Amino acid sequence: MVAPVVEILVQTFNSKLSSGSPQKLHFFKNEIEMQNSFIKYQIKDELDHSFVCFNSKQSALVRWKNQAGPIQLCGSAAYALAWIATNHWKLGEFKISSMEYQLNSYLSANGTCLDIPAILPTFINKTEDGLLFLDQRSGIYLLEIQSEEYLVKENWLESYLIKHQLSDIHGFCVFTWDDQKKQGKLRYFTPWHGRNEDYVTGSIHQYLTPLIKNLYAQTKQAWEQLSKSGGELISTYNDNKVTLMGNCFTDYKQSIPKLLKEMEL
Repeated sequence: MVAPVVEILVQTFNSKLSSGSPQKLHFFKNEIEMQNSFIKYQIKDELDHSFVCFNSKQSALVRWKNQAGPIQLCGSAAYALAWIATNHWKLGEFKISSMEYQLNSYLSANGTCLDIPAILPTFINKTEDGLLFLDQRSGIYLLEIQSEEYLVKENWLESYLIKHQLSDIHGFCVFTWDDQKKQGKLRYFTPWHGRNEDYVTGSIHQYLTPLIKNLYAQTKQAWEQLSKSGGELISTYNDNKVTLMGNCFTDYKQSIPKLLKEMEL
């Protein structure tokens, strides 16, 4: 297995009170080395890992993986890469390509922006617990509940999943929305894909942001994820895409100029 040129850990969508989602980025000199390492690398932690090589200074190929296997889209990891490119390399635009997605990122007056495709889930039914929605293609379920207190009751959540026996489930998001404050809170559970609960999810806003826009006519939304590490982000719905924005932090700043030099970019 080829060793990466540089490895960088980025705390993504962190806030003053929350550490955010830890994203491990591995950088390689070419696609062959990247793909070879992606296939052979054995992941033993609960982190998402990005395997990255560059087409140019303004575009990169990437694959994502965790201990359960390949990931089609890791929004937090894509945002971490976009943040490095726009904040540390001062690029106005940066393109991220995977096997399934073509993502655009850019630097705005308010910080790094990452555009991801918008997908509107379908209403399934109304139960005593709340409104249940589903994206049939991905197997992502979303449950809107009225009381925030249930977001911290894990036994209630486990009993809900057992009671309702959701079919072909690949992810379960439970959330509340305060339409006066234009703010939401969520948790996202993924025991089918590498860990019981996601730290701070970017990709869930493919579904959640257009859903809130459809239900409450609110295009710009503030979200707090109430996982153990927790984090915050801003999402905006516009023209069938979702734009993500948030804070990031890295202790690996000395690795970033080394990366540019080694990659001859």
